[in-house]
Parts: sequence; structure tokens; C-alpha cells
Amino acid sequence: MINDLKNRFPAIFLHLFRFLMTQDPQTPQYREAIAFLADRENHERTPVHNARTFQLASMRQLLARLGDPQNLLCAIHIAGTKGKGSTAAMLAAVGTASGYRVGLYTSPHLDCVEERFVVDGASIDSHTLAELLLEMKPIAEEMDQHPDRIGPTYFEIVTALAMLYFVRQKVDFCVLEVGMGGRLDSTNVCRPEVTVITSVSLDHTRELGDTVSQIAHEKAGIIKQGIPVVSGVTDAAARHVIAEKAESCKAPLFEVGRDFKAANYAVAPGNRLQATFDFKGHCKPLKTREAMPLGLLGRHQAENAALALAVLDLLSIQNWVWDDLIVRQTLAGVCCRGRVEVISRDPDLVIDAAHNVASIGALLEALDEIDFGPSRVLVFASSLDKDLLGMLKRLVPKFRHVILTKYPGSSRAADPKHLGKIVQQVNVELAQGKTSFEVQRDPVAAWRVACDRLAQGQSVCVTGSFFIAAHLRRMAAETGVPTEGRQQPLPKPVPLKG
Repeated sequence: MINDLKNRFPAIFLHLFRFLMTQDPQTPQYREAIAFLADRENHERTPVHNARTFQLASMRQLLARLGDPQNLLCAIHIAGTKGKGSTAAMLAAVGTASGYRVGLYTSPHLDCVEERFVVDGASIDSHTLAELLLEMKPIAEEMDQHPDRIGPTYFEIVTALAMLYFVRQKVDFCVLEVGMGGRLDSTNVCRPEVTVITSVSLDHTRELGDTVSQIAHEKAGIIKQGIPVVSGVTDAAARHVIAEKAESCKAPLFEVGRDFKAANYAVAPGNRLQATFDFKGHCKPLKTREAMPLGLLGRHQAENAALALAVLDLLSIQNWVWDDLIVRQTLAGVCCRGRVEVISRDPDLVIDAAHNVASIGALLEALDEIDFGPSRVLVFASSLDKDLLGMLKRLVPKFRHVILTKYPGSSRAADPKHLGKIVQQVNVELAQGKTSFEVQRDPVAAWRVACDRLAQGQSVCVTGSFFIAAHLRRMAAETGVPTEGRQQPLPKPVPLKG
């Protein structure tokens, strides 16, 4: 009887299984698996002190012991200082809507580690995550025993897990987002069909170098022999580095501005949360498309969408099929949590994970686009290794009041008192007026102050780090502020037309 119903209604049973698996993830098996993962060296949360950490030998050894799943995957590999997560989300969403089975691997996560491993819009269930982690545990522990080698880190474990999961899920292709840099990033063992470099600006300077050219060299490290490269990089020095690398690898290079561009960006009349742009392809196989709808907020997202469209056109000559209507509908519906995420309106609550000067600039432009309230309050926390002065110089003049805090659970977090000194410095340099500020070391207290400001009709923006965006987003849910933002479900897969 049960089997008969299961065969007749497979989708219902699949949803029921996923529901049951997410109701009580805290099984002994799950707790053991998460404890193993949490015990690994995690450079997302702790500073890097040993340059030997960044190498691919350990990653390759780990994957070899897992059967080299990376060699069985068709991948789109995406690096960049900003924009890679949004570009990856667009490509994965279009792939799923077009009837393909698509894996998406991104980092870091907002709420739970399961978010990093997505197939057709659904995160891995906790049971499968635990099984895969426990399968990898004895391998990692055996690798730890070699005194002349560094055992697998947190990021190496989760990256290998993503590749193994996507193979077992039989995805048609996967989209892999680089964690940091590119050349020595754990994802840089894949065999891509297309590589993408979204942008290059100063970030992670301790690890990647303190010039744009040095950082471009690291990101260009994902370029492979003969594999097409799509570049959204606009800085002249960085473009030169990428072009040289592409030429040395005989990799066809498609550059923004020269080969394609996003043009005629416009916010939709009557809806400040939607926009359109034209995609201009200047060479084959890139096609021109007019009035493309865009669900993600900001002019910078039109630039990211242009990168995604260029990738789709390159894949089309490899017999991947994209229906223009499906592409349009999907781009109109794609949303990314923590990327200019409008949680509420009137008063406005916006949460954004911007953590470098370039992404802060994009955020401020997007806030103006959506008519973010005139009485603006900023909640800011960031990491010690970021350009704190550069970010606050951009932010402080745009807000009436700043709440400085610290995200929990990381030794990388900047002291809010230090941030206060920077705000004072910025205020001294301002030609007119001063922005008031307060220090709230406890993010719970910072959130309470923000809620009081919202209750007074003031608009609040949370930014400075992925971690503060994630932490206060959870607090918003716990205190009754809706956190669905502008999220929309991915379009249902549409059968490919013959």
C-alpha cells in the first residue's frame, strides 16, 4: 500500500521525507558529524597565521581518497572580489528552471551549513549531510597523522563534500563559488566548462596581496587551458593580468566592455524593487537581449546578470539549451539572502553582507535606488582584516546614526570601540555635520536599539560582514521581524523544448 502510494505520488513523498529530516536534525549521528566539522581549522572564523595553509596538495589527497569526484563533474567556476555569489545563484536558477539538474556550492552560510550544498534549489538534508561528513571523518583523521602535512581544513572538507554530493545526486552541471582568491582555493581542482571572474578590488589583502594586480593574479589562477573565461573586471591593471593569463592558457577571453555589457539599466516604474537592463553582446556567440528583468537590487546586479548571460551563451555552443522566456522569468525571480535584502518596508530594514569598499559602494547606490528612508540608521560590524576606514568613510556620511557592534564566535571580529574611533576620525574629516554613533558590544543589545529606531519610523541597514548579516537576520526572525525579505521560490523546472 505504502509503496503503491509512493510510486503514484513521488513528489509528495519526497517533500515528506525532507520535512521529516529537517524536524529534528539533532540526532546523535548529526551531532557527531557537526562536532567533527566544527573541530577543523576554519579560516572563515579565525585569522590565517600560516601561509602553508593555502595549498592544494591536501585537497587533492582528500579527493583522491573519495574517488576524485571533481573529475566527474561538469562545472562553472566563479571567482571575484564581489558578485560571485549572485552570479552563481542566477546561473543555478536558470539551469534548474530550464530542466537541468543543477548543484550550487557557495560560502559562507547565513543560518546553517546545509545552505552551502544546494541541488535544484533545495539544500542538502541534515541526514545526508551527517552521512557524508562521517564518511569523510576517518579519512581526515588519518590524514591528520602525517607530521609533514596539514590535515584537511573546514573549507576543504565542505568543498570535497559538495563535489561528492553533487556526483551522487547526478547533477547535469554544478556552479562552484570560490571561497577566497582562486589560484590556491580548494575549489580550484575542478574541471570547468567555463570560468568566470566577476570583479577585482582590494580585499583579503593579507592573504592575496595589497595591490589590485596581485589580487588579479590570484583570481586568474582559476583559468584553465583552453577553457573560455568570462570577465567582469574593469580595473585596467587587473584586466591586463587576466588577459595575460588567458593568453598563456590559450583560453578564449570574453571581457565586459569589449565583448559584452549591461546597458540602459532602469528601475521599473511603480516598483522600486524591480529593474530592467539590456544585454549587449558584441561578438559571437554572445547575443543581444533587450529589457531583461532583474529581481536582484542594484545596478551592480545588472552587471552580474550580464556575466551570467555571457556564460549561458558560451554554454549554448556546447549544446546546452536555454529558452529566452525561461531565462527572463528566472532572472526576474532570483533573490539572494543577505544581498541588499529588503526585510521590511515603511520603515525599511535592509540586511546586506557587504564587507569591502567596492561592495559598500554598490550597497549605497542600491539604497538610493529603492528610496531608502531619509532618517537612516546603520548597524555595523566587520572583521579586523578589512578596510574599516575605507568602508566607514563611505558609510558614515550617508547615515544619521551608527550602531557599532561585534559579531560573536570569531577572533577575526573588530572591536566596536576601535570602530568608534574610526567613526570619530571620519566625523572630523566631514565638511558639514556629524553622524552620531554608539557602541554596543553585544549584538543583542545592538539589535534592540535598532528595533527601537524602527519603531520610531527610522530606516535601518545592517552591513559590514557576512557574519553580522547572518546573526542579526536570525535575531530578526526570533524577535518577530519577518525575514523572508524578497525571497521567492525558484521557478519550477520547465521541460526542454525539442
